[in-house]
Amino acid sequence: MLWRVCVGCFSQRDLVSVLGTSLLCRLCSDELAELRCGAAQISLGGPPLIDITALYRYQGLIRRLIIRAKVGGDLPALRLLVTLVQVHPTRPALTAWSHVLMPCASSLWGRVRGRIDIASQICKEQAHGPLQVVTAPLHLHWRWRKHALLGRHQRNRGEQDMPEWFKGLSLRHCTRTLAEAKVEALLLVDDVVTSGDTMRRTAAAVHAAAPWTFIRGLALAVS
Repeated sequence: MLWRVCVGCFSQRDLVSVLGTSLLCRLCSDELAELRCGAAQISLGGPPLIDITALYRYQGLIRRLIIRAKVGGDLPALRLLVTLVQVHPTRPALTAWSHVLMPCASSLWGRVRGRIDIASQICKEQAHGPLQVVTAPLHLHWRWRKHALLGRHQRNRGEQDMPEWFKGLSLRHCTRTLAEAKVEALLLVDDVVTSGDTMRRTAAAVHAAAPWTFIRGLALAVS
């Protein structure tokens, strides 16, 4: 049957199932195993962001799948990426530790262009029972460009250009949301971590709104 193809390379040979939702050939399955980071953590030395756990290296098949899902809107690739987070051995301990999940805010330019927010899709899949998903502080969602692509001066200028009334409103809304949910442990989720600056900025904003919250990070891939 023509539709039974590997999500990674579109081969029809030696297919294996990943949680019954995606098919991979043996070669792609072996490559993903090699790219898996295990329980590696990026230690950041304490609050507001304690550490970041990266699941895969942003190389080879993982990189191709993320680009296909985010830029090309490839739903089978997106489904496989979400499944890879679900089956990773490190994931259960992190979701058990956290009270809520928060996807890092994507850039406005990406949303205008219709790019898929992989982090939000990962959070939706992980949310179950008392574990819920909350939105990052609103002012972070109005970044025009991806923060990792900006120079230091541009990053600082972007913060200065943000109207203080809007930033204050955003933080008060975040405070109310986290207080009502009685959140003490929050897990930030992102698709790719390069410098870690986006997670740090998000964690700093959350800490400003809810200083009682412990924050850790989960990244699908690290470059």
